[in-house]
Amino acid sequence: MQSVLAEVDVLMRGGAAALCLYLATRFIMVRQHCMLATLGALFTVSVAVLVLTVQRPAFYDPASLWNPFFMVGKLSPYLFWLFALSLFDDQFEFRWWHAVPGFATFVNAFACDCRVSFDPPAMALHMMMLLMFGHVFYLGITGYMGDLVDKRRSFRTGVSFLIPVVGLSIVVMDLTSSQLPLSQEMLLVQTGMILAAAGIFTLWVSRLDEALLPPAEPAKQIHQAKLPAADRLELARLEQAVRSGTLYEPGLTIGLLADRIDVPEHRLRRLINQGLGYRNFNAF
Repeated sequence: MQSVLAEVDVLMRGGAAALCLYLATRFIMVRQHCMLATLGALFTVSVAVLVLTVQRPAFYDPASLWNPFFMVGKLSPYLFWLFALSLFDDQFEFRWWHAVPGFATFVNAFACDCRVSFDPPAMALHMMMLLMFGHVFYLGITGYMGDLVDKRRSFRTGVSFLIPVVGLSIVVMDLTSSQLPLSQEMLLVQTGMILAAAGIFTLWVSRLDEALLPPAEPAKQIHQAKLPAADRLELARLEQAVRSGTLYEPGLTIGLLADRIDVPEHRLRRLINQGLGYRNFNAF
């Protein structure tokens, strides 16, 4: 029975890795090269490596030349964090301080690799993972209402919930295995979660296509001529609100603005996005 479960586990890991590499290819082949596509490719490749290297082979030695390859998988939470930052912010630029969590993750992961028991480096590594997942969850929730791209709004919900939940589950299993090795059944559950997340993530990305990517040029009023007459009237009402200073009111949300100019929120969201070219309410 255990051998059958082990074979199923290997097949599922191979499937999850294949899906991740497919996503990496999709990100690499996008027509508009940008930070989001680059980080998406790096993140999905790192998850593929993580899936394939969770169980160390017999020949593995922390001091060997193989170690950098295995360490790529350890960086997947950090690369996910960067990917989420670039997804939630169209103007995201990599700063020097963005490298600090990655360096700390690498150092602690290497320290954990050289030990066989649960110790402070392992605790620090898991704490950093929890902080990065928590930050992504916070950004995803707080910026949800201001996102004007409908397809991306649903995607950011999945990014904010699905991947952190899977990641937290893996952290819990790792903490448990530090005291008692995981059974083959539990390893199969862990692999199943990763495979399911990779499948859902693949479906989402395939549906969104270019909707995820930031615009190639700054927002401009270049779409108004294509709007229906009713939308142009509502756009004029919006422009009047801008001239009257409504946008400068503290705490203004897109819902409050929709009430002020008597336009349904979903129509106002589409109007600002398709009529004015903005993808985020705060940027508008």
